[in-house]
Amino acid sequence: MDSLCIEIENEINEIINNKGLLVAEKNVDPDPHTYSFWNDEVTRAQKNGGRLFISR
Repeated sequence: MDSLCIEIENEINEIINNKGLLVAEKNVDPDPHTYSFWNDEVTRAQKNGGRLFISR
C-alpha cells in the first residue's frame, strides 16, 4: 500500500512539475452578488455544524 501511495505521489509531482496541470488565471473579480451569496452560505453552514445546503 505504501508503494502505491508513493507511486501516485510521484506521478502527481511529475504532472505538476511538467506543467501538465494548468491552472486558470483569475482576470476578473467575481460578481459581488455571487460572492456575497456563497459567503453567506458558508457562514450559515459553519453555524449549522458544517452542513452546507441551499434553501429555496
